[in-house]
Amino acid sequence: MMIIPNSEPPILVAFTCAGSDEVTSESAGQKKFRTFLKMELFSPNLRSEWNEVEKILESVACMPADCVTEEVFVEVLKSLHASFSPTDKTNQFDQIPNMLHSIRPETVEQFLTTTLPQICKDLAIWFPSHSLIPYLPGGAQQTIEFSPLDAYHLIAACFLGIPLFREDESTIRDGTCVYLFTNRPKQVAKLTCFLNYLNVIVAAKNGQLAPQVATKILNDRTIYLDRQVADKYHGGEWWISQSSPMTAFNLMNQFVAIETAHECVQADFANKHVGGGVLRTGCVQEEIRFLISPETILSVFLCDVLGPNETVLIRNTIQFSSYTGYSNSFKCTGLSRGLVSLVSGESSDIPWDDVLCIDATPYGAIYRDKQFVLSEILVELEKCRCGLSYSCHKPFATGNWGCGVFGGDPQLKAIIQWIAASVCGKSIVYFPFDDGRTSIITELVDLVIANNIHVGKLFELLVKCIADSTITHDNTIQCLINNVQSEVRNS
Repeated sequence: MMIIPNSEPPILVAFTCAGSDEVTSESAGQKKFRTFLKMELFSPNLRSEWNEVEKILESVACMPADCVTEEVFVEVLKSLHASFSPTDKTNQFDQIPNMLHSIRPETVEQFLTTTLPQICKDLAIWFPSHSLIPYLPGGAQQTIEFSPLDAYHLIAACFLGIPLFREDESTIRDGTCVYLFTNRPKQVAKLTCFLNYLNVIVAAKNGQLAPQVATKILNDRTIYLDRQVADKYHGGEWWISQSSPMTAFNLMNQFVAIETAHECVQADFANKHVGGGVLRTGCVQEEIRFLISPETILSVFLCDVLGPNETVLIRNTIQFSSYTGYSNSFKCTGLSRGLVSLVSGESSDIPWDDVLCIDATPYGAIYRDKQFVLSEILVELEKCRCGLSYSCHKPFATGNWGCGVFGGDPQLKAIIQWIAASVCGKSIVYFPFDDGRTSIITELVDLVIANNIHVGKLFELLVKCIADSTITHDNTIQCLINNVQSEVRNS
């Protein structure tokens, strides 16, 4: 992680431009962002409570391994929480022993006897030496980078309830796991994902894994958070004028998950507050994606809320856990296949994933018809164009974006994503998972590609569907097929 040294004035030395390893100096145009482009971490010279926190951490770090029990873990969390939020009694730490009893004993034993003491030791050393942490403010196109070890320190602090503080000493929204600990099956699964991640990182750090394995996990990569900001908003005339060819659209089989597409940039169906309820009780697509790759959780407390022209791209993360289910049926089933293959020697490498956090407009059940208005479609097109402007040529792995509680129509959203991806020169790999309503799109794709229908023309035909009032829920694709066929006959 590139960090502002304590002895230096607070200028923007913590940031690099996307695709560059050179440090950026402060310009006059950047000065207005100065107070927003840094985040102060809890440190001895900022808040007097740190000495007490350090004692709590060091007391666990010095314990014999067989003395670190479930009760010690609970007391550590209670003590740390009391240091930062002495009046907050809403936590449910007393449920942790029952949660741990539902997790594989070997996972819990490794965490208690090895991982937890090491985390406490590491944080007691690391925190005082890192007083400023870079983050991604709204409205500024920036890239920040972290080593896997820096990510581990920040996520471990989040896990133990040690918050980050802004310059005004306010804490970061939902910046810790304090409210994750409730003894419900999906919360137990969340806790298991955290334990898997922390156990593996500490094992790699402590030489408990083969050197080549530890190198792949800790040393060979840099994690990047990119805030992408669209330079301008384009209206309907601009979209109609686009002559780019429609790109490939590959519809995957049902029940195949987006995160299996390691060769693609993978969609995170994001909340505008990136991460949604991952550190609380939320457990749908975004939360699950973050839990199985906990390094993505950096974005939860290091990214301001997404604006209408903004997305965040998280690069070079590793999937640590595997899972089944969704929402209340979510279960962590162990370490990820890639990690198991690497540790067992079956593979000499592990995939690095790029995750695009892109939030859709929420319509819910009441305002679902509103999404078929041209102005709303343009908003979603521009959001996608912003996200898909990433510089690499990887395909975009996506699915029914914004079609759960946000109330989006899967067929309309599939077309919007395809048009935006084509403008950006990106092909689509589409994962419908358990929803078959987009299966008809293969007929439209074949028709469009065979007749060289370009972006502007397909958008124009979509607008015609709206103008003719022929577009409704679950018939967008058929409407476009009819319009394309009519266009071909008349040409």
